[in-house]
Amino acid sequence: MSIDKKLREELRQAADSMYCPPDLHGRVQTSYQHYLNEKRGRSPMKKRMLAGIAAVAILIPSAAFAASYLADDIFGSTKTIEQHGGSQEEYQQIEGMLQTAKGKLTEEEFKEYMELKAEDHR
Repeated sequence: MSIDKKLREELRQAADSMYCPPDLHGRVQTSYQHYLNEKRGRSPMKKRMLAGIAAVAILIPSAAFAASYLADDIFGSTKTIEQHGGSQEEYQQIEGMLQTAKGKLTEEEFKEYMELKAEDHR
């Protein structure tokens, strides 16, 4: 017999020989129920949900801010278009047009469209 089994058996025999007053048994049971109810109240799912919402709230704006403009693939930057007589508003209009095209075309069609637009610019 292993030492764990021997120890367990000895502890069980010692516990069986002990006398437990009824009020002590009730207090222990009440305390344990209170512990279980408290543990259920702190839902780990709620914490995960809040952490997820916070992460999304932080990541989405930063991803949108860090994303490169599609118009940069054609013109290089807003400075380039301004050097050729364009304005920031026109650059934003071109970017909006390219974003719309990206949403409506398949990936292959959009790639071909961007190549054609880049050729037009040269």
